[in-house]
Amino acid sequence: LMDPQRVSHYELGRRLGRGGMGEVYEAFDVKARRKVALKFIAPELAADPDSFRRFESEAVNAAQMHHPHIAMLFEFEPEGDRPFIAMELVPGASLRERIAEGPLPVDRAIEIGRDVASALGYAHRRNVIHRDIKPENLMFDEDGRVKVMDFGLARALLASRLTVTGSTLGTASYMSPESLGGVSGPPGDVFALGLVFAEMLTGQPVYPGDNPLSVMFMIANQEPPPLRDQRPEVSEEIESIARRMLVKDPAGRIEAVAAAQELARLSGRPLSTQELPGPPPASPGPHESTGAAAPATPNGRKGRPGAIASIVLALVAIAAVGVWRMSAGRVSPEAHQRAVLLSNRGYEALGSGELATARGLLAAALREDPGYAEASLNLGTLYASAHEGDSATMTYTRLLRTHAKDARVAFMAHYGLGNLNLDSEAFDQAVVHFEVAFRLDSTRKEAFNGLGLALVRSGRAGEGLAVLTRGLARFPVEAALHKNAALAHWTLGEVERARDEAGRALELSPGYPAAFAVRTRARARLGEIGGSLADWRAYVASNPAAAEKAAVEADLVAAGVPAAALAAASSAQP
Repeated sequence: LMDPQRVSHYELGRRLGRGGMGEVYEAFDVKARRKVALKFIAPELAADPDSFRRFESEAVNAAQMHHPHIAMLFEFEPEGDRPFIAMELVPGASLRERIAEGPLPVDRAIEIGRDVASALGYAHRRNVIHRDIKPENLMFDEDGRVKVMDFGLARALLASRLTVTGSTLGTASYMSPESLGGVSGPPGDVFALGLVFAEMLTGQPVYPGDNPLSVMFMIANQEPPPLRDQRPEVSEEIESIARRMLVKDPAGRIEAVAAAQELARLSGRPLSTQELPGPPPASPGPHESTGAAAPATPNGRKGRPGAIASIVLALVAIAAVGVWRMSAGRVSPEAHQRAVLLSNRGYEALGSGELATARGLLAAALREDPGYAEASLNLGTLYASAHEGDSATMTYTRLLRTHAKDARVAFMAHYGLGNLNLDSEAFDQAVVHFEVAFRLDSTRKEAFNGLGLALVRSGRAGEGLAVLTRGLARFPVEAALHKNAALAHWTLGEVERARDEAGRALELSPGYPAAFAVRTRARARLGEIGGSLADWRAYVASNPAAAEKAAVEADLVAAGVPAAALAAASSAQP
């Protein structure tokens, strides 16, 4: 056992146990003044470079997610003899312990299934997959709310050669048919949730067995037994949802968001704004705040159920809220479904830089369903990317008129307008839009980022820094927040702090051009000419806009960096 001691800014307490990643300790974060769970990475995993790099990538992705039913990852420390992650401490029992006491009440099982499905939908919208949903990874906080643990971190463990005693069978019991053939994706998480949901209702695994190979054979080839045979009070609707989560073919499986919507209806408790998946962040714009766009949907080919080696993902996308809507009473469910598919294809084309293709697909989506907000949000993003500011402004303004009561859409529309104002240097107007967005939803990192940056740009750096500091307290591993805080410190003349915050942004997001722009200036002002030139080279390599580059270069020369050295560093680019 490890004696209580201090690691970084954490004071270790009692050991909570050992999991797939390694040992887990309760700890106290002396900086944030809160209890956390510290998970020390198993030596076997840390020693495998490929697995460890994959783990690091997944940890960074997981840290970007903020959902009421996902345990928050605060920090990942990859350096030193004992790499660790710091996560939200969830003090209650696991779902495994609850099931061990017997089948759960039907209403409670529906509520837990609803909450986990909403967490999966939120993550899948951001292209993050759990890969190891099982009762051991679902825990309850002091208020009885379920939390999904270790989101996205299973990928490295599955790819490594680790064999953790007692975990192999548990994982095999919740694998999807396609995962047996090496294919992972959002449908696999849904299948695992279906198995967990059925187990909550019956108290027994859907596919019991002492041999992992026999369990996997049953998953691939046997249909699950009817729930109502084991639990007669389960309604046909509940049976139907479970059955759709357990469809063998991933292409025909219900999506997490739709499952959450249906379970929410059965529970009598609609999903809150925080629980809805919402649009994922898009590529950051010129001012590096954050953007928003509609979801991407993976493509694939439909495989034959039961033919494990040939099963490939073929997701059928649904609307963000999981239901079709009537546009003036004229849009059929089929037309709405076509609009969703076209919009998602448009998003994919937009992400690939194929603006003309994206434009055509999004226009077609809106012809199918003129009231589909996600397609319009995608179109606004496209117009902004194409520097068609007037068209983007009209699109977002129209959304505010047609979806006035939809807080999520209004948030994204005001956020889009704020970014357009930043681009056009209408900073005071940007503040107005970001303030409205912040009032609509202050739980998102984009809200802090946009408002903080707009305040700094409008000459209110002190206020902006206060907003950004609040954001960093909630989202300490968000690189853009650190970069914008660095800009605020620079504007306030706090040069060392500007350098350090920009450095933190670069630790979290290596190659971040805007962070290099701040740090090269700060280092020059501090007389760190060598470091400033190194940052300048990295900044120039990002091919910044000519006017912006000239402004940074002028600051460096004014701080004493020789113009000839800057020119030489620029010409040394590959």
